Amino acid sequence: MPPFTTAYSLEHNMITPKDYFGFKELGSIDIIDPKQFEDWYERAQSEIAYYFQTQKTNIMVIRGYGVYAFNRDMHEMAKKLAILEKSCRLLMLDGSQRDFNFD
Repeated sequence: MPPFTTAYSLEHNMITPKDYFGFKELGSIDIIDPKQFEDWYERAQSEIAYYFQTQKTNIMVIRGYGVYAFNRDMHEMAKKLAILEKSCRLLMLDGSQRDFNFD
């Protein structure tokens, strides 16, 4: 799983990139809280499918777990995941984000 995206998800409810490519390619992405990890694997299959269908998106960030994504074009999916990871890294390195109290 992408380390910066997963780490960023622990303290935030939404990813809003401040870099150009993250902003243009992704916009804002909600971070989903799985509530409890004890039964996540039993719930994951139905909750992930439901999220993709209802939210009309192809990227899902799960707090403390990682990212699920799909795309018919593997290159395009890899590009978006790389942009997401780089955007989260930049957000974590940004000096104004160090207090983590802005959500």
